[in-house]
Amino acid sequence: MPVFTDDTFRVFLGEPLINQHDWGLQWRFAVTKQTLEKYNSILRETLYQHHSFFSLYDEIAGLGFVLSAQALKNLYSGNPTDHKTQMGNLGEVLGAHLSRTHLFFQGKPIYPKRYNTNIEQSMKGIDILGFRDSTSPAEIFIGEVKTSKRFYKTSSDDKKNPIEDAYETLCKHQKNEELPKMLHFARAYFQDDKESLENVERHMKKATPRNYLLLSITEQKPREPFSNIPEYKVKYGAIEKLLAVHIEIKGLTEFIESLYLESNHV
Repeated sequence: MPVFTDDTFRVFLGEPLINQHDWGLQWRFAVTKQTLEKYNSILRETLYQHHSFFSLYDEIAGLGFVLSAQALKNLYSGNPTDHKTQMGNLGEVLGAHLSRTHLFFQGKPIYPKRYNTNIEQSMKGIDILGFRDSTSPAEIFIGEVKTSKRFYKTSSDDKKNPIEDAYETLCKHQKNEELPKMLHFARAYFQDDKESLENVERHMKKATPRNYLLLSITEQKPREPFSNIPEYKVKYGAIEKLLAVHIEIKGLTEFIESLYLESNHV
């Protein structure tokens, strides 16, 4: 079954509206309900690919055992049923493909959700982690993602606005100089892939440039999603090479259950 290629994902997401700010670069995308309907099956299979080891569906189904193939696919699915986790994981998957297609971090992809010990909770650690391929100068890509139905600002004194929370987390990643600790999962993931492991390890030098993504995905369209970043810059410090991206996806909450439905764990 088809999953997103770099080319089809670029068509799905489209090209961004770009604005330059003194704190960094802002991109905005809009995915219509019609586009989401058109790419529903591809997005569903892409989500499954990120969550599951099972990749033999087509081969088994092709031998005439369609029901057996579907049963095995369901059995080995790591897709969550919790709505909040589904939304968060969707954002991280879209962010991972954005890093490849629009920002050209074309190192071999990592699928950390396949190792999640509790599929109903988001994995801890960096939301999006990318590398340049082995033919390009080393650069690291680190992203934080916030996904929800609406873009909102809380009034509570003890709860941060999601964008503020993401910005603060990126600041902490920027101050962390221990790259081997930050990249430990990538090393473990590629322990049996010598070429990819070598590519990860060449990114561990202290002077390796880092790029940061703050990704917000909502169903409703905010007027100025990143208007408070100048305030966060003063509060937490500046982030070098910051790209703030907002993706508006119409009909997201209507489609979210069906995107995970056919591959739920049994």
